[in-house]
Amino acid sequence: MINELKYSQIAFNYSVEALPTAIADDNTIVGQDRALSALSLGMSLMRPGYNLFLSGDFGTGKLSSIRNEYEKLKTDLSYLKDCVYVRNFENEDSPLCLCFEIGKGEKFVNYLLELETTKAFEEAKQLFPEAYHFLTLLERRGSNKTDYQANLALDHTTTKNRPFLIETHPSFENLFGYYDEKAEAPHLGIHLGSFEQASGGFLIITAQELLSIKMLWETLKRHIDTSYMALKTPFVKGDIGKGGRIRPQAVPLITKVIFL
Repeated sequence: MINELKYSQIAFNYSVEALPTAIADDNTIVGQDRALSALSLGMSLMRPGYNLFLSGDFGTGKLSSIRNEYEKLKTDLSYLKDCVYVRNFENEDSPLCLCFEIGKGEKFVNYLLELETTKAFEEAKQLFPEAYHFLTLLERRGSNKTDYQANLALDHTTTKNRPFLIETHPSFENLFGYYDEKAEAPHLGIHLGSFEQASGGFLIITAQELLSIKMLWETLKRHIDTSYMALKTPFVKGDIGKGGRIRPQAVPLITKVIFL
């Protein structure tokens, strides 16, 4: 026998307050605990080889998850350096890259301009031991104004958080910078791209965009390898833009690359 049910017998009512846990509202990936754990570990390790690739459909929370992890790491500035390009007296087409603690790069550039007049090289070597080799050569061979000019390519004087760059238009110039042919000297014409600008932090790139440009992926891999080599061995040559006669010393810092 079939009996007709009343509305009160089939209605489903519940109280939000009765739910055991709150619904997450932080836009993270739902149901992917292992993936989020791997992402957290990968972003926290600033070591050679720990770059990341996140796969998944558009709108599944990949970028939001990356941002959430970044919020936990952004105030650690210990991986950042100021980088200054100076003349290489032994090979002008391969300018030297000098790295300083945050804020010291600007001081070095300004001090160098005064040094042309003061000639206080011994004091300079004590104040800036990172530049000892260059200052020694400058003292012996510096003969014109451009020798005392430096290019502050990475300046973190006012930086509060680690770099977090999303490269929406990956290209040779955008990623790897360019050289200004009108510069007075090779070291003064270097402009770094987003790969070096994100050093000590994170660079996010859409894999499909990267792979759509011939040889861009291969060049990025070479830059990643070169930066790792520069951490171990000084005077490793890098590249600017799509390559050319100017091959400055590589920036010896790690950039965490995250592909989407």
